[in-house]
Amino acid sequence: MLNTACVVMMTVLAAPTATQSPRGDYSAEVLKDKPLAFWRFAESDLADGATVRDAIGKHNGRCRGKVRQDTGPPAIKGRAAVFDGSGAYVEIPASSDLDLNALSIEFWIKSTQKWNASFWPGSAAMMSRATAGAGSADWTIVGGNSRDGKRNGCLVVGSGPKGGDDTLLTSAPGLNDGSWRHVVWTRSASGDNCLYIDGTPAGAATDGGGPIVGRQRRPIQIGGDPWLKGRFLRGALAEAAIYPRVLSPERVRAHALAGGLTPRKASPAKAPTVDDPAGTVAARRACTAPGWVKHPANPVLGGRKYGTIFDVSVVRVKGEYWMYNSWRPKKSVALSKSKDGVNWGEPVIVLPPTDSGWEIQTNRPGVVYRDGVFHMWYTGQAKSRSRIGYATSIDGVSFTRRAKPVLEAEAAWEKTSVMCPHVEWDVEKEVFRMWYSGGEDYEPDAIGYSTSTDGVSWKKHAGNPIFRADPSKHWEKAKVTAGQIVRKDGWHMMFYIGFETDRLARIGLARSRDGITNWRRHRANPIISPTPGAWDGKSCYKPFVVYEKSNDRWLLWYNGRNSGEKIGLAIRKGEDLGFGK
Repeated sequence: MLNTACVVMMTVLAAPTATQSPRGDYSAEVLKDKPLAFWRFAESDLADGATVRDAIGKHNGRCRGKVRQDTGPPAIKGRAAVFDGSGAYVEIPASSDLDLNALSIEFWIKSTQKWNASFWPGSAAMMSRATAGAGSADWTIVGGNSRDGKRNGCLVVGSGPKGGDDTLLTSAPGLNDGSWRHVVWTRSASGDNCLYIDGTPAGAATDGGGPIVGRQRRPIQIGGDPWLKGRFLRGALAEAAIYPRVLSPERVRAHALAGGLTPRKASPAKAPTVDDPAGTVAARRACTAPGWVKHPANPVLGGRKYGTIFDVSVVRVKGEYWMYNSWRPKKSVALSKSKDGVNWGEPVIVLPPTDSGWEIQTNRPGVVYRDGVFHMWYTGQAKSRSRIGYATSIDGVSFTRRAKPVLEAEAAWEKTSVMCPHVEWDVEKEVFRMWYSGGEDYEPDAIGYSTSTDGVSWKKHAGNPIFRADPSKHWEKAKVTAGQIVRKDGWHMMFYIGFETDRLARIGLARSRDGITNWRRHRANPIISPTPGAWDGKSCYKPFVVYEKSNDRWLLWYNGRNSGEKIGLAIRKGEDLGFGK
């Protein structure tokens, strides 16, 4: 954690408020979740060298310097370790069963110390297992200020998967107010980080996955970290626990309730607007790369009224956004219209299925509006196979389709299916260019490229597939699909889906000069990830973006899934997508 030049993510949320009242047996609630270790600081003596007993029995620690003892959170009726901020800490020896890539860290903290230094090392290490360098397989939780230096009294979590970049997750300010605060940080093996303050979600981010335990087997340190010029806590810390799994939001809330808190919903210091991604924002806007903000009105289309709506293509027509979408209950391609990209009209079927034998359901459209004609390439599905069809329209509603598909699976990598066409008209070369997905019918495996002068007869690229999954990137190790291309500054920008598994997907960004070779992935990938417990909490699929010049912002629509897919919106202010030179 010493080198923070490669930090790539930070999510800041408003401090949740909570009231304290007598509750049930806190330790019993903790033990229900089977912690690997549970340090309660109930010893009669915490002098230098004294043993700090693990209530589970396997991971006793030792005091380094004089640690005092005091009462802990009132409703728990336990004890707390009090650190003087000048060098005392508790050290837990390294152990193979503490080498966790999926874990939860929990403790209670009370301090009035000034937390005004940036990460790393911040002002006070609370719990840490730090190693040298960015992305060096470690994790730390410190008190400090926000990355921009404007907000003090924050709690900052650093997660540095091996070979990746350090990811920072920062709470709202003011947590050093002398009150007892309940803190939980969770991290999944796939890199999804969540922070809870007083039982309430306070932030989320993804570090891209990968191990956060490496060859530098470091002890866990509580209350201070002398390693790499770390800082020491002046304050009290109680009820520290580590779990070998991710605690659910419900269990985190249960622990807070047992500790005497009444968790409340996060209360933003100012209204959550998409124009303020760097300010205080609500939890639904977490799990994005820097600059991208999930819209507070999400989902913007689908759900109870219309059922599952997914995989869209958007064109700008007469000052409106026309969204061609996949309407699963109707097995059809439908059209919805909007003036602002947020509020959408009722879907109208424009391309229903047929009994031709290859398109008993139609979906995943790609639409080009050129010279007064709507050109639609779409996916037709039947008998566990997918093919790409073609239809045209003058008004964008009544389409005339060709009887036979214009693209089918032929190459070995395409297996049984081709789908998810994205097409552009290349004015200079006077040719249609298609990026499509091929492979399995449920979720395809990779992205191919093809060209056509008439939109009907296509020539596939000899080097297909042009874009494959990167096994070294945990979040997209299984497959990549559904690429949308946007031309910008001499680059082909590809927004795409990356799959960790068939059921867990996120959205990434890459670029290439020619749109075919030498793809370079964005260092902040994935740019859109599921927000735990939200409408998109299980997967984020199929991006489609538009740069809105009049408002200098990017609009990115995507499918989110928790129970059934719906359409959400993320926004990025400014034309720069953050690749650098």
